[in-house]
Amino acid sequence: IRKSLDASLKRVKNKSKHADIWGNVLNFLKEKLIPVCSALGEDEESISFNHPEDNDGDEKSELEKLEILVYKSLFGSKNDHENDNNDTDMVNVWASQLLERYLIICPPDKINDILLLLSKTYDYPRIQSCFKKFLFSERNHGITISLYLIYLNCLDRLSLFHEYKELMKGIKEKYPKEEINLFIFNINRSIKRSNNAELSDKLVKELEITKTLKDFMTLYNYSIDFEQAYINIILQESKIIEVSQNLKEDLTYHISQLGRLLDSKDIMISDLRLRQNPNSIIYWRDKIKLKNNKKERAEEYGTALAQINSLKVNQPGELGKLWSEYAQLYWDQNYYSAARKLYETATKVPYPFLEDLEMIYFQWADNELHTFGKDKALNMLALCLKVPESFESDITKFKTKVKPTPLAQTVLFNSLKLWNLYLDLLESKPLTETNIKETINAYETIIRLKLVTPLVFVNYADYFSTNLHKPMESYKIYERMLDSFSQSVEIKYEIWMNYLSDVIRDRATSGIGKESIRELFENCISQLKVQDEIDIIQVYLHFNSFEEAENQDKPTRQSINILLEGARFLADKFMNSKIKLWQLSLDKTMNLLGPEACRPIFEECIQKITPDSKCVEYVLKYASLEKDLKEWRRVRGLLQYGARLIAPINNAALWTFWENFEVETGDEVEYKKMLILKKQLEDEMIVNTEEISQQAVS
Repeated sequence: IRKSLDASLKRVKNKSKHADIWGNVLNFLKEKLIPVCSALGEDEESISFNHPEDNDGDEKSELEKLEILVYKSLFGSKNDHENDNNDTDMVNVWASQLLERYLIICPPDKINDILLLLSKTYDYPRIQSCFKKFLFSERNHGITISLYLIYLNCLDRLSLFHEYKELMKGIKEKYPKEEINLFIFNINRSIKRSNNAELSDKLVKELEITKTLKDFMTLYNYSIDFEQAYINIILQESKIIEVSQNLKEDLTYHISQLGRLLDSKDIMISDLRLRQNPNSIIYWRDKIKLKNNKKERAEEYGTALAQINSLKVNQPGELGKLWSEYAQLYWDQNYYSAARKLYETATKVPYPFLEDLEMIYFQWADNELHTFGKDKALNMLALCLKVPESFESDITKFKTKVKPTPLAQTVLFNSLKLWNLYLDLLESKPLTETNIKETINAYETIIRLKLVTPLVFVNYADYFSTNLHKPMESYKIYERMLDSFSQSVEIKYEIWMNYLSDVIRDRATSGIGKESIRELFENCISQLKVQDEIDIIQVYLHFNSFEEAENQDKPTRQSINILLEGARFLADKFMNSKIKLWQLSLDKTMNLLGPEACRPIFEECIQKITPDSKCVEYVLKYASLEKDLKEWRRVRGLLQYGARLIAPINNAALWTFWENFEVETGDEVEYKKMLILKKQLEDEMIVNTEEISQQAVS
């Protein structure tokens, strides 16, 4: 065949036709000779990456491939590696020589295909020579990683270890995402060379430095398969032959190593996450939870807090919580001295967030309180809440993050959480002159620091009225509160409701007169009704109840007028509240002054109530009242008014009422007038509905 090829190439002078001649030879190699070589040679899978997403289900599993490698390593001939696929049979050499010759003249885009074909001849010296010459030549513009692996395999077969290491280094730099697969490739080579003594340790060490979860799972699964492969092969062979003592010891080692891998998976994944972000409190806490006893958890807390950079923690309060959990571990075991040392250390850590520091002090004080009493906790809180003279400047710097960024220690006094705990402890102490003074000073300091909230103000007012029995002082607090929160109508409303409730509750002890209380209600309404953002019906109801209480729980004209004022001045968007106030006004007016006095209220409400369906309801109530008064003309006038509000088909209650009314009190003429009006309205309102529909369509 070679002689025929040479003769053909010489005979055909047109070199463009040489490609056709070579094509026939290449096809012959691909179809006849190369498959024979491959059948005699090594598995291609051993020199390629097996990505799970590329597996079509027909290839051998990783475990099966490893079992083959391990078997050859442990029970194959010692010279297998040197002799395997290296015979000098003419099939291999003949094919490799032809491919080497063709590489000299083949088109650049065919170089990689021919090199791949050449690799299947297993003529390693020639493969190494051609790869070195053509793989990195200027003519080749698209080297794939599979060709690199073939070249690596060839260098390994020829024991060219220096060249192997240099090439592997270059591949890792070019394909950084394939680092783990290249590591596994190296492990497989080591198995083939029977270098198995330290492979388990190498795998574990590599697992401990992986950088991504994908790489970890790839290597972890390989490590599990590796250990299982060793175990399976040794167990299988031990059934057939007497294995050596060394292999028995290896079996024991690999069984224990497999157990360690299975048991430590969660820990290793936790370590991986911490390598990715060593300042993640969540990851550290997850790892701590994996520890089996308090001693191990304490050690892990110490490791975590030693490694975390407090200035790189982005979740306010989380680092302080971690320190607190660490100290609590000792406090719960009654190691108070050790716990206090941890708390003291924690308070010196540079925190960028106040929440961390206040978390530590809060838990520390709470522990001191429940274990050693409130005086211990109070002394500690008094010390850490001491306000410096430059407090305004310190707060401004901290909030605006002036460089260098001030730490939380500079504004610890500005922690409302700690102030609230301090106040709770102060208020729980006996009402001595000193304690009262300290409590009032604490409240006033909170106000001065602008930390005060409506709830703190309410508690301050309640301290005067309930604890000190000085209601008039508490009212002054409420007035200060209203000034402090004048911008929010919702907060003002809540303040007023508490203020008014306290005034009425403490009336007997405060000595405040009813005119002063009325003035308070009027001030409240005047401040709130100009802003229609909220529904203040409860203020009117509260005011009404007060006036009735002054009259032995009976309505008066003044109490009814309060309800009417509310119905008039509430915004229309609070229509349900307006209707409720009108209804109460009607009920109380009926009881106090009789039905005729209800007419002005009915006249007013039926002109303002919406929607029309609700208005019709009050038209019928008004008509019923006039019917009881036997004012037939007024009844018919009201019914005519209500009939025009809604189409008859949707106004059945009114027309039923009207029909019954005419049957009972009217005559044939009035009845006919009613029917004529109903028919007229049916026609008109149908026409109007159709016109509206047509306008909408157009």
